[in-house]
Amino acid sequence: MKYAVLGNLTSDVIRTKGGTTRTMGGSACYCGLAASKLGCETYVLTRVGKNYNEEWLRQLRLAGVNLKVVYSRSSTVFENSYSRGRRTQLIRGNAGAIKDVPKEVLGCDVVHIGAVFSEIPINVLRRVRKKTVSLDVQGFIRKKKDSKVLYKFWSSREKFLRHAKIVHIGADEAPYSVRRCCRELLDMGPEIVAVTDSVRGSYLLFEGSSEYVPAFPSKTVDPTGAGDVYTSALAIRYFETKDPVESGYFASAAASFVVEDWGPRRLGTRVEVEERKELLQKGVRVKGHFHLPHPVTIE
Repeated sequence: MKYAVLGNLTSDVIRTKGGTTRTMGGSACYCGLAASKLGCETYVLTRVGKNYNEEWLRQLRLAGVNLKVVYSRSSTVFENSYSRGRRTQLIRGNAGAIKDVPKEVLGCDVVHIGAVFSEIPINVLRRVRKKTVSLDVQGFIRKKKDSKVLYKFWSSREKFLRHAKIVHIGADEAPYSVRRCCRELLDMGPEIVAVTDSVRGSYLLFEGSSEYVPAFPSKTVDPTGAGDVYTSALAIRYFETKDPVESGYFASAAASFVVEDWGPRRLGTRVEVEERKELLQKGVRVKGHFHLPHPVTIE
């Protein structure tokens, strides 16, 4: 399978009481690495500044990711400050919009729209619409005010979603993506709407039904990228099986690995993900926790 993710790699500055660190980030990073780890021929189409950390790009290439880089005047830079359990997010640079799609990406089976700050215009989405397209809403609901990242309602959602088969939203992003209920997004074109809610699991909405999928009880070190890995695995498995529920369990299992270490250091292989998926489906005891499908559904 050939898999591509479209979105800008970021440089993330993380400030905590313990100090300041800088890491590679963005959906392009997590989705690209996860797809490669799952055995896909993987492409990342991104814009970065000429001063972007070359070592990070080298690490992606060493992991089997084929990079299609367009250089910009600036990289996309987020500054995340954590204090008393709250996060303040600033944007310090923006690499700008991706305007063209190379033939290698057009030849992929699955294409993920992983925008971080509205860098994927509708004309790009139209070019890949015949593929199995997954889309994450996070980059379309952000706006800037005096460098601070705030949230806005995604007013242009319908013209984008008509070209996507799979849509992912975090539970905290739903107020900026839906007006009444999450199921309304299905009427705009997608075949699956996936709503993730951290350790509380995820919800899959599809034609005529919905399904709760538990989260694998991992020890969470860093939740960053879990939604990206979930969406990548969901789209890959759905392309293979056309089974939303099977794909959801596979996605939940895949996401359980990345939270066990900082950044994208810990990603599951196909064999490892399959093993955890089977445990989730059986509802077996894992590290003292008993997980069975929860009766609550999100409509």
